[in-house]
Amino acid sequence: MSARPGGPEEQATRTELTGFRAELEELEAAPQPKTARARIQRTADMEELEQDIAVLEAKLTTPAPLADLIPADPEADLIAWWQVADVHRQRAVAALLLTPELLG
Repeated sequence: MSARPGGPEEQATRTELTGFRAELEELEAAPQPKTARARIQRTADMEELEQDIAVLEAKLTTPAPLADLIPADPEADLIAWWQVADVHRQRAVAALLLTPELLG
């Protein structure tokens, strides 16, 4: 995830994850549908929620690519850090930031 740990993006993801889990629990606790078509639809809905949950969990557990490269302290002076960083670290940061996905 590209946001700071505990940042607004992570919080939004956690909120969405909580909602999906609650919805899945409701479906699991609901009475068994009477028709085959309704059972198939319920199963499909549950599978879709499980997939959404897995994607969000992966998003939360995947480390941010820059996390190991730049200081973790949000108050750190990144300009000063950049000036003293070795060229390999600078290139790694530049390679991550200058991607088509980020530049548009």
